[in-house]
Amino acid sequence: QMAGPLRKPLVVLSPKALLRHPGCVSRLDEMGPGSGFRSVIGDDVENASRAVLCTGKLYHYLEAERRQRGIEDVALIRLEQLYPLDEAAIAAALKPCRKAELIWAQEEPENMGYFAWLDRRLERIAGRRLRLVSRPPMATPATGPKKWNDAEFAAVVDAALET
Repeated sequence: QMAGPLRKPLVVLSPKALLRHPGCVSRLDEMGPGSGFRSVIGDDVENASRAVLCTGKLYHYLEAERRQRGIEDVALIRLEQLYPLDEAAIAAALKPCRKAELIWAQEEPENMGYFAWLDRRLERIAGRRLRLVSRPPMATPATGPKKWNDAEFAAVVDAALET
């Protein structure tokens, strides 16, 4: 953020669950010369029937569940920077998924999260509609009892990966 031509403040929003998550660790060569921040991280899935776009910790849960279930036809695309939106990088990540169903998955309820802001932008970039997978609309960002919260989260993961 400070080394670029446009200096701007950096805001990193990360849940505690990712602080020591093995998938959130970079190798030393990924931090050296010639490396840089990637605003969008695509997936190398050939003939994907579904492309799931998401952010944050949800990606890591989807990836683990995809691996555990042996799902090979679902591509996961991570948006690491939401503003300014890197439209060229998103278009490049979606290019191999021309025939795939497009999904935006978010842990937040339908009336919260990033989808309301991203919906039309992603539709314009992809040239088609995206389907939202999220918790149902509600007044709070999470259900009170942990058991209910975990069940809703599992339902989001299931809906995102089902083909």
